[in-house]
Amino acid sequence: MSSNLLSIESSFDNLPETVTTMHGATFDPRENLWKYRDATNTINCDFSKLPPMGKKFLYGLKRTLIYYVENGAPANVTNSYSDIKSFLRFLSQKNSGVQEMITDIDLRNYRATMYTQDRHDNRMSHLSGFLLKWHDLGLSGVDQCAAKYLREARFTRSQTGTAVTTMDPIHGPLTDTESEALRNALINAFEDGLITIDRFVLVILANVIGARPDQFASMKLCDFAKNKDGQPCLHIPLVKGISQLSRSEFVERTLTEELAILVQRYTDLIAARFADRIENIAEAPFFPMERGLNADKGYSPGFVFHTTSEILSRKLKFTVNRLNVISERTLKKINIHFYRLRRTLATNAVREGYPLPVVAELLGHRWLVSVGIYAGFSNEVHDRLDKAMVLTLGPTAQKFTGDMISTAAQMQDFPPNKVLYDPHFSGDEDGPMGGCGKHGYCSLNKPIACYTCRKFRPWLDGPHEQVLEYLIDQRNTLLSTSPTVAKTTDRQIFAVGKVIHMCKEEHQRRADATENVHG
Repeated sequence: MSSNLLSIESSFDNLPETVTTMHGATFDPRENLWKYRDATNTINCDFSKLPPMGKKFLYGLKRTLIYYVENGAPANVTNSYSDIKSFLRFLSQKNSGVQEMITDIDLRNYRATMYTQDRHDNRMSHLSGFLLKWHDLGLSGVDQCAAKYLREARFTRSQTGTAVTTMDPIHGPLTDTESEALRNALINAFEDGLITIDRFVLVILANVIGARPDQFASMKLCDFAKNKDGQPCLHIPLVKGISQLSRSEFVERTLTEELAILVQRYTDLIAARFADRIENIAEAPFFPMERGLNADKGYSPGFVFHTTSEILSRKLKFTVNRLNVISERTLKKINIHFYRLRRTLATNAVREGYPLPVVAELLGHRWLVSVGIYAGFSNEVHDRLDKAMVLTLGPTAQKFTGDMISTAAQMQDFPPNKVLYDPHFSGDEDGPMGGCGKHGYCSLNKPIACYTCRKFRPWLDGPHEQVLEYLIDQRNTLLSTSPTVAKTTDRQIFAVGKVIHMCKEEHQRRADATENVHG
């Protein structure tokens, strides 16, 4: 048995049998491996992978980590363990034998080596807080000179927000072209049945709401509701605070009618899936685990069956990667993660003219300094759309890519269940909007979403202008409360504008043909 494992075992009698996290998860800190679910995060601290250390040193390390477990967010535990692991491995390469004490010389050597690699002190800055807490708790392992050095040192941090301010093509905000390509590929893949509704909803919501993965993982079905004005909305948990519980505070996000219909369809499926597993179905997870649904699987209290933020991050990346969307800047597949979509959301909001306090609230930040990096973006996007603008831009926007039905005979080729109506715009069967050329099941929100579908065949005399007026009114109403959500209807708006233009051209062609005949 290694000296590291012997040291671990000899310290068992000095640690409690059970530690409880802020979210109610429990584990035995005497074990070599701390692996547990804390809210929607998976914690994995394997002490057997650390270099050999003395009994008192290991006790101090574990006791300090326990402080973070009981008083901080799960990410703090993971990050602190990762930081100390890297540091101890560095020391083991320089010093042979068992680690008993951290000195100021150790810290100076580590800082110099890391700065040479990174050109900043980020790693030392992160490690500093943990080691000072270790020392302040009165535990053996960090000597007085080391603590004095850390308190007096001035660490050089890397410049924050570089990916945003430079529009980095890998991690920075997406360009309008990249965003449009992603949306089109996502919708087409969903229409063609290439991605499931849960993945479609995840990417769509990440795109228009910009929440972090741990926020989405913390959501429950009850978070899909209506606000005080009766509009559909999502309540997004705020989980940014160091000592904040995952569902102690929420931010409200209004949804468009089309997005609300999609979310309703999705949540109905989740509710049916968990009807015999959870007594209060409103408490079912919005994004549940896909497999291994065992209530005794070590979930934190209040988060039974919830997926983890790590799983959602992988699912988002995998889903978008399958779409094969190519960036015009890198000529490679677009690199997508939750934080890149957040940066895109914030950048677009500032470009639309929204002040930084509103952008901070949009992202769930408490401090304006967190969004200061976006201040350099100027107003570039028109806030409001009107009918004249849409009819002017619609023909060139190329949002509608299908074919038009111009004769009654063509409409009769469609079976009754493929002829599209909407009581909002056509009161009887004399006013169909068009026909659906898709074979098999379609989960789009008919009929408005159909305008952007390649299989949609709009009827020449359909109520398309009524649809346009409805969408513009809805968009402009949402601008004051949810600007980014409001913009999600632009694709449908310009598609309808293109259809109206095609109809007018066809009517004009017929009028000209009649005039020539009678002329």
